[in-house]
Amino acid sequence: MKTLTLVRHAHAEGGINAADLDRALSDRGHAEARSQCHLFHLPDDALLLISPARRTMETAEHWLKKQPHLKSETVKSLYNADCETILEVIQDHGDCEHVVVFAHNPGISEVYHYLTNEWMAFEPCTVAIMDMKGCEKMMEKGKAITLRLQFPTNR
Repeated sequence: MKTLTLVRHAHAEGGINAADLDRALSDRGHAEARSQCHLFHLPDDALLLISPARRTMETAEHWLKKQPHLKSETVKSLYNADCETILEVIQDHGDCEHVVVFAHNPGISEVYHYLTNEWMAFEPCTVAIMDMKGCEKMMEKGKAITLRLQFPTNR
């Protein structure tokens, strides 16, 4: 893998009347996702790996509407996954040139920290693109280089 992109899902509606897995994006979340996807153009060979949570899938749908030819896969184990689980999912797809992971906190922030040695708590709809070419072996701690870190513009 040459490039890894991490995306935390956008703002979701409150969870009072819905199971956590079924929480949809709020209006603010849809605006964040629209805004973020228009700032990025993913390469044609990018693979989107998406948590099955509704809010995560709705966030990814904005990228897929913009670039409908992109391949995507729903990965059950990404739902509220910890750092180790997310890294395993990424490693399972290491033969892809560009992997994009749509997942949740705290796992997504922990993966970023592990790969870059930089701590940053991902706010909803934060996007980080990392160069993975410097890693001698897949998912080597602290070896990824941050190419771009983008917070939602309407925060």
